[in-house]
Amino acid sequence: MENISIYIHIPFCKRKCKYCDFTSFKGNREMIDLYMTSLIEEIRLYDDILRKSNIKTIFFGGGTPSAVDGQYIYNIMKYLFDNYNIDKDIEVSLELNPGTIDEEKLKIYKEAKINRISMGAQSFNDDILKSIGRIHKEKDIYKTVELLRKNGFYNINLDLMFSLPNQSLEDMKLSLKKAIELKLPHISNYSLILEEGTILYEEYKKGKYKIIDEDLDREMYESSNKILRDNGYKHYEISNFAKDGYECKHNLVYWNIENYLGLGISAHSNYDHKRFYNTSNISQYIELIAKGEKATVETEDISYYEEIAEYVIMGFRKIEGLNLKEFKNRFNLDFEDYFTSEIKKNLDSDLISFDGDNIKLTDKGLNLSNQVELDFYKKGEA
Repeated sequence: MENISIYIHIPFCKRKCKYCDFTSFKGNREMIDLYMTSLIEEIRLYDDILRKSNIKTIFFGGGTPSAVDGQYIYNIMKYLFDNYNIDKDIEVSLELNPGTIDEEKLKIYKEAKINRISMGAQSFNDDILKSIGRIHKEKDIYKTVELLRKNGFYNINLDLMFSLPNQSLEDMKLSLKKAIELKLPHISNYSLILEEGTILYEEYKKGKYKIIDEDLDREMYESSNKILRDNGYKHYEISNFAKDGYECKHNLVYWNIENYLGLGISAHSNYDHKRFYNTSNISQYIELIAKGEKATVETEDISYYEEIAEYVIMGFRKIEGLNLKEFKNRFNLDFEDYFTSEIKKNLDSDLISFDGDNIKLTDKGLNLSNQVELDFYKKGEA
């Protein structure tokens, strides 16, 4: 029986953050009810795949999954547990924002077998939080962590961002210090990417704030990596840090290019050497599912060489890098023979190194990961 993971997109938010380019919006009760009901119907449409699979991870992302009634989450989880093979050590993650939960909702999450929480804090500076459109304050982060622990949730990730508008290096370090003091087992630390079409991008074009320069961005990245490692966090992916045993299993599915189904609007799937995408239009999604049709609007066959390219790029995101034996077993191809010139170029530039059976980015390479990935991707997709 093959393993599979499931991503479930909950697009609803109390208010869209200024930097967000994900499919998310504020929905009314009728729309939320129709959408959440449609998710279970969409699961049924993949019955042929799920019946022969072992579900190893489930991830509720958004949007803000905690913005909807907890009973909706429970109903989806009950349907999955009642009808399919669930791994005995399954990881079930749910994203939430500070201030969007209460004890009643957490009780439902427990009954639904949610066992990992990913909380979007982004910063502990109230002025910065306001400037990027967050609806919570620093105090809400502490209250939410306390409430989670009180109700038996200990596997908690905290999302932080750096290179935020008007953020200084000292402020970034202070937020990181406060996050570490919470003694959470996982911290994700991302650089702000200014995406076209977002409110923040429009404000930037109007001159309302300046982008953090590249040198400061890299200083923030290097400093935060060192601070987290010095405080006992294992740096296991470019932007992710965990105490031993608390690495996110679901994200590792993406980085290892394993099979997963994406449910809901805008959700992406990767299954049996195919990529497919759902519509981002909620009305179209609900209409298609109601007719018993999948919401897929595009399907791509992933060629052998495209899969090599993607596997290498995602492999370099992991701090341990690519395992050469696993690469050979998967593709029946010798990595060093196939990427000879790319290896030499990046070894000479001190961007990659060999570590036993693995090839990985150096500290310098982590800062120039896009450059390394591009070299290998060009050859991989040839």
